[in-house]
Amino acid sequence: MNTYFMYMLFTLVFYWCVFVMFFYDSKHWNGLENEKNEIFTKAMNRLYFITTSFSTCGYGDIFPKTMVAKMVVSTMHCLLIFEVIHLVSSK
Repeated sequence: MNTYFMYMLFTLVFYWCVFVMFFYDSKHWNGLENEKNEIFTKAMNRLYFITTSFSTCGYGDIFPKTMVAKMVVSTMHCLLIFEVIHLVSSK
């Protein structure tokens, strides 16, 4: 497999694990106030947020509320910028 693809997959899984483990509670997010208290629903909502952020479309329906969540999302966005620069410069 392509090394870059494996790196992107690892990054996606890493942030998903971080959001599921440390930001499981909906108090960290706007747009998830009426979220069901089910593990699958919470995990899929975090995956949805990460994939929309990584695809750079970011609909704005779910976004971080607490300062800690905003800091983690900001690091994710900075990493995404570096990944896009690397992808463009490697062609």
